[in-house]
Amino acid sequence: MEVILIHTAIGIFSPEFMKTNIEFGKTIKTGKSPYGTLISTHMDCGKFRLFCLWDVANVESLSPLLGQMALFGWNTEVIPVQKTPDGLSNIEKALAQMAKK
Repeated sequence: MEVILIHTAIGIFSPEFMKTNIEFGKTIKTGKSPYGTLISTHMDCGKFRLFCLWDVANVESLSPLLGQMALFGWNTEVIPVQKTPDGLSNIEKALAQMAKK
């Protein structure tokens, strides 16, 4: 299952705390981890938000990561996603089911 994590800074970071977050960010590598597989990461150009695409067995496997991010001063929104062709296929199936009723 793929999920998008949107990390948003909680409040205003002090310069020292910001340096800690930057150093942590430099250690992030795509690939396999204990939480799943990190596919890609992106950063918002103006609002200091981070976007990460993960492939995980289930959302609960990200719990330790979400706890760590909270300790680093980040609020995280978790959005389960699927590739567009799969999503459209599921919508078509749902519409067909609705038409039968």
